[in-house]
Amino acid sequence: MFYLKKKINYLFGLISNIRFKFISNIIIFIYIKFYNINLNNLIEKDYKKYNTFNDFFTRKINNINININNNALISPASGTITQLGKIRKLTNFNIKNNTYFIKKLLVNKNFLINLIKNGSFITIYLSPKDYHRVHISYFGKLIYMIYVPGNLTSINNYLNRNYINVITENERVICVFKIKFGYIIHILIGSIIVGSIETSWHGLVIPPRNNKIIVWDYIKYPKNARKIFF
Repeated sequence: MFYLKKKINYLFGLISNIRFKFISNIIIFIYIKFYNINLNNLIEKDYKKYNTFNDFFTRKINNINININNNALISPASGTITQLGKIRKLTNFNIKNNTYFIKKLLVNKNFLINLIKNGSFITIYLSPKDYHRVHISYFGKLIYMIYVPGNLTSINNYLNRNYINVITENERVICVFKIKFGYIIHILIGSIIVGSIETSWHGLVIPPRNNKIIVWDYIKYPKNARKIFF
C-alpha cells in the first residue's frame, strides 16, 4: 500500500509539473471550476499565465489589503482551523478525541519538546481549493529545519477521523523559529497529493526521499546550514 501511495504521489507530481501550456491550462481551468476558486485576490488572475498546475496550486495572493497587528501572531495559513488549544502535557495532546504523542510528532527531539512547554497548538487543514502557502506567524529567525520521512496518507477531514495518527506518521517538515514572544514551531504535513514541500530559504525539501531524518542547524551554521542525518 505504501509503495502504491508513492506511485500515486509520483503521478500527481508529473501531472502537476506538465509544461505543455495547452494541457496545463485545461487542468487548471477544470480545477478552478470544480472547486469554485476565487481569482479576485490573486496577484496573477489570468489562469492561462501559469506555466504549470503546480504554479497555480501555490499561487500568490495580493496582500495589500491585509492589515497585520505587529503585537499579535497571525495565522500561518489560509485554511480551516480544525482544532486549537493549550498543550497541558508534554507527552500528548488531544484533537477530536484522538491522542497525538508529542514525542512522536517531534521525533523524540527533547530540545523541541521543551520549547513547547506550556504552549498552545493549532491545526489548519488546507483543502484542495485553498491557498497552499504557509507564512511565519511573527517576525523571527529560523533556527532549525527537520525533515521527517513517513507515510503519504490523505489528511482530509473524513479520513483523519479514521486514521488517528496521520499527523505523527505522515512525511513532514518541522520549522523552528525564534521570535520576540518565544518560539514557534510550524509542522508542514505531506499527503498523498501534496507530496512535495518547498521553502523560500532552502528550495525543495521533499522529494528527494532517503528515509532518514535530516536536521538543518541554522544556529551553528547560519550561512549554510549543515545537514545532520539520523
